[in-house]
Amino acid sequence: MVGEVDNPEVFLKPIRSLIDQGATAIAITTEIKVDPSDQQRYLQGRGPNPYGGLEAIISAAIADRYGIPCAH
Repeated sequence: MVGEVDNPEVFLKPIRSLIDQGATAIAITTEIKVDPSDQQRYLQGRGPNPYGGLEAIISAAIADRYGIPCAH
């Protein structure tokens, strides 16, 4: 699976607000729709983690933009 984030400002802009309020690190999680067959392949160890991939893209973008630790 390969994908992209169409509008990263959707999550980057609110992070700026958290930093302005004193946040020194960010933790994220996602709620995404995953095709049931893709989810089943992942759970059976036969496919990539569809959730972790998106979270990795988001956390890397946050760390790159703001220079703070970001975990997923």
